[in-house]
Amino acid sequence: MKVKSFVKLAAILFIVLVTLFVASIFFANKKVATQVEPYRPWWETLEPDAVVGEKNYYSRSCSLVELDTQSEHPLPETIFKPPIRLIASCRGSDLIINKNGYLIFSVCRVDFGGGGCGKERYRSSDMVHWQEDIGTTWIKGEQYTAWRELGSTSSKADAVSRVE
Repeated sequence: MKVKSFVKLAAILFIVLVTLFVASIFFANKKVATQVEPYRPWWETLEPDAVVGEKNYYSRSCSLVELDTQSEHPLPETIFKPPIRLIASCRGSDLIINKNGYLIFSVCRVDFGGGGCGKERYRSSDMVHWQEDIGTTWIKGEQYTAWRELGSTSSKADAVSRVE
């Protein structure tokens, strides 16, 4: 009998304490005058990594984001993510525009347990068709970078660009 009374009393006490706790939080928040800062999109605090025409490009951890600055309400759009590599994580990226008009996106990937940074490079001139850097080749004694269409399984380069 005494145990049942004690359990009932403990349950009632618990409910009262929880109710008081919730009420105190509710009333405490009413008393504090909060100042809410206006929302600022992440891109307003950053300089774009590249600008092509009216579009800004930002190199995120492992993706390339495009922002149309002419839009009334600009929204960022992820336009490129490199293919997934098993047991690898992105540690940063870089973005440049070369003199031939290609946007070159470099990604630093670290393999689990491997350490160091394996640079992968991708390029595009239209932001739709992408090529990946597959290494260096030599033509008539001059050094070139070999590029292959992204997703291709061919071992041949689809394009080459002279290294200067």
